[in-house]
Amino acid sequence: MSPKDDRWDSSLDHFINFWWSEVMKKVKDAIVFIDNPAAECLHWNLGGAQALFNAGALGVKELSPLETGTKEQQKAVFLTSEDVGGVTEMAIRDIILGSRFEHCIVITAAPATIHASIKATDSQPVDDPNNLRAFVELENRLLRWMGNAYCPQQSYTSEVLYCPLFAAQLQENVFIMPPFSDFMGELGPQALEKKFSINPKHMDHLAACLHSLMAFFSAREDVFSVGELSSALAAKLDALPAARTRRKTAQNRLSIILFDRGLDLATGCNSDTSNCLLDRILSVLPPFPGHSAERCVDMSSLCIATRKAPSGLPLPLVPGCALQPAGISTFIEASSVKEGLLSVQRSILEASKGTPTIRVTAESLAKRAKALALHGGLQQHANLLQQCLAVIQCTGGPDSTSLELLAGMQKVLVQNLAVEDGEKGFSDVVKQITALLKTRKERDLKLDAVILLLIHIFSLAGSEHNLIVSAAEEIKAAEAALSEALLEDCQASENNWPGVINDEVQSSRVSSEIFKKLKFVAEARRKMTKYRNLITRQSSQQPATVTPLLPTIVDDCLNKNNSPELSSDIICSIQGSSRGALGLFLGSAKTHPSDNPLIVVLVLGGITGSEIRAIQNSASLNGKHVIIGSTRLITPRDCLHYVYPTALVTPIL
Repeated sequence: MSPKDDRWDSSLDHFINFWWSEVMKKVKDAIVFIDNPAAECLHWNLGGAQALFNAGALGVKELSPLETGTKEQQKAVFLTSEDVGGVTEMAIRDIILGSRFEHCIVITAAPATIHASIKATDSQPVDDPNNLRAFVELENRLLRWMGNAYCPQQSYTSEVLYCPLFAAQLQENVFIMPPFSDFMGELGPQALEKKFSINPKHMDHLAACLHSLMAFFSAREDVFSVGELSSALAAKLDALPAARTRRKTAQNRLSIILFDRGLDLATGCNSDTSNCLLDRILSVLPPFPGHSAERCVDMSSLCIATRKAPSGLPLPLVPGCALQPAGISTFIEASSVKEGLLSVQRSILEASKGTPTIRVTAESLAKRAKALALHGGLQQHANLLQQCLAVIQCTGGPDSTSLELLAGMQKVLVQNLAVEDGEKGFSDVVKQITALLKTRKERDLKLDAVILLLIHIFSLAGSEHNLIVSAAEEIKAAEAALSEALLEDCQASENNWPGVINDEVQSSRVSSEIFKKLKFVAEARRKMTKYRNLITRQSSQQPATVTPLLPTIVDDCLNKNNSPELSSDIICSIQGSSRGALGLFLGSAKTHPSDNPLIVVLVLGGITGSEIRAIQNSASLNGKHVIIGSTRLITPRDCLHYVYPTALVTPIL
C-alpha cells in the first residue's frame, strides 16, 4: 500500500499512478501480454503501450492463446483485468506452452480472495488470510507449464501479483472502469428478488476494487445507494472482511453515492446531444476496437497513400482516437458541435500561426487541418489533428442525420405525452410508436431506433399512475407490430438484430420478451417518492421538460441547505463513521453525504457526458470535492442491451 504523509491525499491520480508504477517495475526485458480492459486503462492513464516500452518491455501483445513469445524471449508479464481462471487461465497456459519462458509474472486486478472463491463451494469460507494459497497454486501451475516438472535443474521462476488496475482516468476527477463495462442490472423478477444476471464473482470483484480505492485513501465510507443493484453492491462491500477491518482504523472519511442506470434509461438513450459534444461523438463515431469509451477517427484525409491497395480492397489505415486522455475535457465542456469547432480552430491557429476567419465551418477547419499536416505537423500535432477530425466527422453523414431525426422524434413524443395528463397521453404515444413501427422504412428509420423510442417513453412515463394497465390494448398492438417488424428485418439483407429470427413463433417470443422488459423499465422508479417523475409539465404556453435523475439526486446530496433530510429514495447502506453511528444510536440527525470532505459518485451501467458536466457544475457551486466514476460512458445504443433478449435469439455464427 502507498505510504501516507500527514496530509490526506485523495487524488485519483496518485491511486492510479501508484499501481501502474508497480507494474512498470516488472516489465523490463519482458514480453508483455495484456487483455483489452487493461489495455484501455493503460491508454487513458499512461498514454498506451509506449509507457511499457519506456519501462524496458521488449514487446507488447494481446493476451490471446494465438500469441507466443520468440525463442529468444525468456521473460513474460501477463496483465489481466480479470481473475486468472477459465478462458484467461487457458490463454496464459497456451502462450507459455508455445514459448520458452523461464520467468513468468502474472499481474491480476482481482485479489486472492476472488481467485479462492472460484474453486470454493458455497460452504467453504474464502475470506480468510490463507487465501493467498490461491496465488501460490497459480505460481506452481506457471512453473509446471514452463517445464519445471520435466527440467527441475532449470532455474524457472514465477510470480503472481495483485494490482487493482480497474480505473481509466478520463479527467482529473472522472474515471470509468473498463473491466466492468458490461456491468448492468437485470430488468425483471430477477431484480426484484435481487438475483441479478451479473456473475456474482463480478460483484465481488467490483466490491474489492472499491475497497482498494478506500484503502489507498485510508478512509472509512458512508455509502448511499439508489437502486436495487447499488444496494446489492453496497451489501457486498459492507460484508467484505478486509473492508470491515479497514473501517476500524481508517483516519479519513468519505461518502460514496451508488446509482443504478436502470432507474433512468430515458437520459441514457436520449439522442438529443445538442448540449454536450462528448455525447454526440460517442453516439456518431464507431467504437475503437477493444475499447468501451474511445472512438475511431478516419484519418485518411490527412494521408497520402503511396502504395496501391489490392484490387477491390481499401488501403488499410489505422484509425485515430477521437477522445484521448489529453483532449476529452474539451468535448465535455463544449455544449455543441459549433462550440467544438471554435475551440479546435483556436488550437489549430495557435499551432499553425494562422489568422482567424470570420465564420468557422467544418470545411474550412478541414482545410486548415490538412495544411497543418502537410507542412510537417502530423506527428508533432497528432493529438490535436485527431480531435479536429473527430469534431468534423460529427457534423454530417448518415449516422449524424439519424441521430438528429431520432432526437426530434423523442422531443415530439415527450410533448405529446405531456399534453394529456396521465393515462390518455401515454396511450396516444404508444399508438404513435406503433405507427412508426409500420411505416419505419418510409421514414428511413431503423428498427433499433424505434425500440429506443419505446425505452425512452416507458422510462419517462411508466412510473406515473397505472399507465401499463391502462394502455394494455395499445401495448398489445405495439407488441404485434414489433413482432412483424423483427421477422421482416431479420429476413431482409439489412439485418441489424444481434442474431437470427427464423419464424413468426420466434419473433413473437422475442417481441413479448422485449415488452416484458419494457414494463419493468417503466416500473423502475415505482417505489420512489421524491424522484418518481422525470417530466415537468409547464403551462400550456411552455413545453414540458425532462429532468435527468442522476444530477438531481447528486445535487441534493451535495447541498445540505436545500436538502437537510435525504429522501427515503436514497438509502444509507453503510455508515462507516463512528461519530455517525453514535449519533444514530442517540437519535440525532442522520448522516448526510455532504458531511464528509470527499464524495465519490459511482454509476452502475453507464454515465453520459452531460451528466458528468452537470455533476461537476454542482460540485463547483457547492464547493465540494467530488470524484465521478462509472462502469462506462453510455450511448443510446448501449441502452438497447437492457431490453434485448439475446438468449431467445439464435446467434449468428
